[in-house]
Amino acid sequence: MTQHRQTPASKFTVTIESLNADGAGVAQHKQHKVMIEKTLPGEVVEMSYHPERPRKSRIRLKRILTPSPERVAAPCEYFDRCCGC
Repeated sequence: MTQHRQTPASKFTVTIESLNADGAGVAQHKQHKVMIEKTLPGEVVEMSYHPERPRKSRIRLKRILTPSPERVAAPCEYFDRCCGC
């Protein structure tokens, strides 16, 4: 039986420059645009890149290092799971 080894995720720090039409934060990393959900312009975030995952789920927000002054707490306890009502 062949075992598939998962490639370890790479971690990067980026600054969110804008939001795309879907509301995801847009940043530049090594001349590539990356979209990171649940981020705001001006935030400095740590992201992880998982090359073995399907294209849309390769990039994940690890943590917000410098939050935007516009950031507020979500009014719903389930926001992290569903992203909004």
